[in-house]
Amino acid sequence: MLKKLCVVWGNATGAMAMQDKRIRRSKNKKQERLPVDESRLNMGNTYSSPPDYYYDIEFECKDCGKAEVWTAAQQKWWYEEAGGYFFATAVRCRDCRARERARKKDARAQAGHDTDT
Repeated sequence: MLKKLCVVWGNATGAMAMQDKRIRRSKNKKQERLPVDESRLNMGNTYSSPPDYYYDIEFECKDCGKAEVWTAAQQKWWYEEAGGYFFATAVRCRDCRARERARKKDARAQAGHDTDT
């Protein structure tokens, strides 16, 4: 349906890109899930309801293309402990995240901004 709508509006490549970016969940859902504590989530201003469980999510690093898994435990920490926005997902592997943090730190130093944080 999505592909048909985008083709009608003249955006077939956009439809294909959207289909490729879908979240791929682990096939072994029974063993790799953790319950969601709704009271600790940062849902923002939305009518959406959170899922009942976190599942491992497979993704591809947007910088290097490496296949990675964002585990249910990592998601639980990010959303409930760190207070991350619920609709944000992992997009970089650990190595690329470290490289991006270092790049931003260097850019702040070059610009003369405080780099204590």
